[in-house]
Amino acid sequence: MERTPSPYEGEVRMKDETISIVGRIDNFDPEEKDIIEIKSTRELKWQLEKKMVPRTRDILKIRSYGSIWTRVYGFPVNRLLLAYMDDKTPPRTFVIKPCDLTEWLRTRAISLHRSILTDTPPEAEPNSLCRFCPFKERYCDGD
Repeated sequence: MERTPSPYEGEVRMKDETISIVGRIDNFDPEEKDIIEIKSTRELKWQLEKKMVPRTRDILKIRSYGSIWTRVYGFPVNRLLLAYMDDKTPPRTFVIKPCDLTEWLRTRAISLHRSILTDTPPEAEPNSLCRFCPFKERYCDGD
């Protein structure tokens, strides 16, 4: 079975301009038609016990890849596979149910593009990663 890294690029068209969405899928298995996203982590066994994986953000990412591959490029995709691994635990793979996020991606790209053009921050999207953000208190009221 051959697995190859696969870049993708999609476009969002607006009135007078086009926005490109660029990403890289970790692996695509052309025989099985599987998109495979690999996540390295720490303490996988503990995360599995605490049901901390699969992470919501990782599910959203692989569903986005699946949407672009099937809706934009027309590639057939059978499964979305999300694999977590660390240096102590055997890898654990989750099969993620596909979900068409094409319209969400389009809306999100347009919103972010407008924020760049108007030099204003996009609407805050609080999540567990906010604790690492240097702009948290400036743009998110410290929440």
